[in-house]
Amino acid sequence: MIRTLADRQTTTAPAPVEELLHRGRRARRTRVARRVAVGTGTLVLVVAVAGALAPAPAGRPSVVAPASSTPTAGSGTGYQVTLTYSVQSQGRPEADYVATYRGEADPAQHRAYLTSDLTDEEWRIIDDQEFLHIGTGKWSKGHPPVGPLGTVEVSKLIAVTPQELLAHLRSLGSVTRSADGGTYVFSYVASDSAYTLEPATPGNTVTGTVVLDGDKYRSITLETVLVAASDSGADHDPVIRRMVVEFSGYGITVPVEVPVVGGP
Repeated sequence: MIRTLADRQTTTAPAPVEELLHRGRRARRTRVARRVAVGTGTLVLVVAVAGALAPAPAGRPSVVAPASSTPTAGSGTGYQVTLTYSVQSQGRPEADYVATYRGEADPAQHRAYLTSDLTDEEWRIIDDQEFLHIGTGKWSKGHPPVGPLGTVEVSKLIAVTPQELLAHLRSLGSVTRSADGGTYVFSYVASDSAYTLEPATPGNTVTGTVVLDGDKYRSITLETVLVAASDSGADHDPVIRRMVVEFSGYGITVPVEVPVVGGP
């Protein structure tokens, strides 16, 4: 990069130090965003490879009731969930860093499960606990590290009532209700997050919306704009991490069970 920029300069022009520093900071933020999108740095690669070798899971996983007792719409307090996480840098999406999970949640029971679109990866949420199972591995406590830096845990995002979520968002920053009453706009500054295992960076802000239809969710959107701690002024080319959660299929029962950690 130094050689390329130097070649563009005339012999009398000053060294492009500021541009180099900015590019370096941007590259570092992109790497951080990617690490969260792919976990230890291999999650999306594992998803892509496994997707080519194994079919996507059909129907509900073993976490829920067997087919003979599969509930019908209207019999419960749960709903279907689709969660998509993506990263944008240099003004365009990072196509290799997109994770999508689908599943069901019940805010009355604070329980949910999510599965990857491409593999048999399964993610269970029970109250404040999360459990992960990938491929032929064993169950472990934890989660796919999906979500913007410093944001709320997914367990407090999809498996809680709108009133609980909005109260939590107000405790983090500001929440404003739209004139029509159906959309809530929120914002807060990212803080140290044990959930994503990343430290806070001054200036990182989380913004988003919660869209309701009466007392039911329609969608939740969160965006984090990553800035470097040493940046002064606005970042003209920030890294943006985005999560979109969509809700449908209301009225189902979601009997999620606690898995045996270390078991198949």
